[in-house]
Amino acid sequence: MNKDTAIRINSIEINNIKNVINGTVSLNEIQKDSNGASVTGVYGQNGSGKTALVWSIGLLKNALSGIALPNDTAFYIFQNKEQASIKVEFIVSLKENKVFNVWYTLVIKRLEGNKTSIVSEKVDFKTAEAKKITILDVESDSGEVELDKCLYGPESRLKEMTKKDKQIKQKLMVLQALAKEKNISYIFNESLLNLLKTSFQEDLYFDIFSALLFYGRMNLFVLNKNSETSFNMYLLPLSMRLESDKVVTKCDAIPVGLGQNSCDEKTFNTIDKIIRQIDVLIGTIIPGLNIEIIKSVPQLNEKAETKVVFELASNRNGIITPLRYESEGVKKILCILSSLIAMYNDSSIFVAIDEMDSGIFEYLLGEFLSVVNKTGKGQLLFTSHNMRPLEVLDKSNIYFTTTNPENKYIQFTGIKSNNNLRSTLLRTIDLGGQKESVYENTSSYQIGKAFRKAGELVDDRK
Repeated sequence: MNKDTAIRINSIEINNIKNVINGTVSLNEIQKDSNGASVTGVYGQNGSGKTALVWSIGLLKNALSGIALPNDTAFYIFQNKEQASIKVEFIVSLKENKVFNVWYTLVIKRLEGNKTSIVSEKVDFKTAEAKKITILDVESDSGEVELDKCLYGPESRLKEMTKKDKQIKQKLMVLQALAKEKNISYIFNESLLNLLKTSFQEDLYFDIFSALLFYGRMNLFVLNKNSETSFNMYLLPLSMRLESDKVVTKCDAIPVGLGQNSCDEKTFNTIDKIIRQIDVLIGTIIPGLNIEIIKSVPQLNEKAETKVVFELASNRNGIITPLRYESEGVKKILCILSSLIAMYNDSSIFVAIDEMDSGIFEYLLGEFLSVVNKTGKGQLLFTSHNMRPLEVLDKSNIYFTTTNPENKYIQFTGIKSNNNLRSTLLRTIDLGGQKESVYENTSSYQIGKAFRKAGELVDDRK
């Protein structure tokens, strides 16, 4: 992606994902005194739709990157529905200061055997002066690809492309079959992009697709505790983005064990750069802490390849301790820091973190978010149960989940500048007062009764 190109997510709408029938969140709220960052927090009781939003952004990343849908996607589609959809609005700034609104809509369908398929994709765009037009769309309601039918449209776009390539429909039919087989996006994949580069009458269209593909692969981070690469007490998946004058290096999760590790020299050099990048910041977040790599003598594997053996350690005022003995909070901070450093310094970086507060001291969390919001440049979405951020962020930065699956995410109204949002949330849970209920009532009496009944059931089994 050209350095003159910038992309930000303006809003996301999800339908029929987990327990969310419909929910929309705006993600580009920038405070007047900030440096361009937009920070969005999502709050709500357990199981109310916070993770569904983060997971949806992860699915968006897969689609934009040309990566196959996750194997467990079917289990995230609303139980009584066959299809789920995600619609995202981007603000795309291309060279020569051309700014466009671009919409990407993705529809997935549950198939037999808990499999899923992409049945619809659409990309629209508009400028400030013109009406919205469709660049490309793909439609396969049945979930099956008809090999004798070109699913791509609209027809007007196909006619434009035929002027440059008479065989365009046949080529598109081959690509749609390949995308179907791999369960990847029909639109955002290298094969289609290479074809569109020579087929579009308008270079702008190719530039938009190319920019979005790069954005999904290099600038969109999703740190979801429920993902296969989630962090735990034995594994530290380092998310990172390293940029130099020559190249941008990106990986969502380089798995680094908290014990002894072995990797090739190239991978080790990347890990070393990430750790040095993190170490610049970690001491200001946790005073007195530094992160080091304890490197052993290189070894040869069965293929006579040189392997670097190393272990991560913490250094507290000269006392070196293997990182596996550090707290879960320290490990969590290390997992997210590299991507957040990139987000802080680059307006095109988007980072989504599920349960950001897990293991992090609440005052530190508030300070951290306050600094990122005021002086950062990129976009951050986080979910949390810790209420400290409600006291340091503006009401426009916060969404609350509701008990209404048809309108799952709302912002509070009637909040004055001197109101404490944390107190307002607790009062709303008790008394209501917003357009939607934000808490499904629980009873301390019923909870106590259930504890006693559960204990009686155990006693009966003796």
